[in-house]
Amino acid sequence: MIKRILYSCATAISYRKELFDAAFLERMGNLADMDPAVDFPVYIKVLALDFDGVLAPHGYPEPTGALKKWLDKINTSGRFRRVYVYSNKPSESRKQYFQENYPEFRFVSNVRKKPYPDGLHQIMEMEGVAPENVLMVDDRLLTGMLAAAVAGTSSLYIAKPLADFSYNPVKEAVFATLRFVERWVIFVIGRM
Repeated sequence: MIKRILYSCATAISYRKELFDAAFLERMGNLADMDPAVDFPVYIKVLALDFDGVLAPHGYPEPTGALKKWLDKINTSGRFRRVYVYSNKPSESRKQYFQENYPEFRFVSNVRKKPYPDGLHQIMEMEGVAPENVLMVDDRLLTGMLAAAVAGTSSLYIAKPLADFSYNPVKEAVFATLRFVERWVIFVIGRM
């Protein structure tokens, strides 16, 4: 874990402009507000979706109702070649949920955790697409957005992540604090 934190800090300095742009210029409030048919550039062929904060609050075993409807639209639209769930916590219950409800979607596994770009490299290799054809959707600057910057993929920062403080108050407070610190750090170093 210490090695991953040190990697994040050192790499964030190199990619501070990309992280600043993601956090303050190109962000999205909530994924459920996007229309999969029209709100994504045509060159995006593959989606890589984080789970916690993007599809559900921390610790939920499956996506929230609004995101289930959104995933249904994605699934029936035929708009994307493939959808991947790329989470640092790919639990067995989550994998089973997707196998039962969205068997076409894939989980990224057996790679180093974000911010290492290994999962995105795996996706590009498996799908035979260029980096710009993959869109990483994440709510954390120093994990998913940094992995996307390093891999050269497209990215979408979720500025209003899903949270449920009554379900998991400690985890939600920790991640809310991490997001605040990340944004503050990127705001400061991104303008250098």
